[in-house]
Amino acid sequence: MSTKKHPDKTDVMYEIMEVYPIAWLYFLSFIFLTTFAFLNMVIGIVVNVLEDEHSKEREAQDKLDGKITIEDLSRQLNELKTLLVNKELVNKELVNKELVNKELINKELANK
Repeated sequence: MSTKKHPDKTDVMYEIMEVYPIAWLYFLSFIFLTTFAFLNMVIGIVVNVLEDEHSKEREAQDKLDGKITIEDLSRQLNELKTLLVNKELVNKELVNKELVNKELINKELANK
């Protein structure tokens, strides 16, 4: 362990101000800017956490109220797509049956 005494920050500040009397402007602006940055960061974190909590509460309330969510709409859209595909397949089968029936009728008429 070292027994040397390390200079305190205020000691350094006073020594510099003895040589440069206007140095107080640098130290004061440094204190204000670092305080502003720190407070800005803390306030930003607090606001972000509050916003997240509010969003969670709103989602929970929407579920209780029975409001439709994006997930519900997505599921319904997928169901509609499936129904449309099935309907197209049924329509194709009906068209094919009609064509076969017409061909059979035409053959019967041609045989008579």
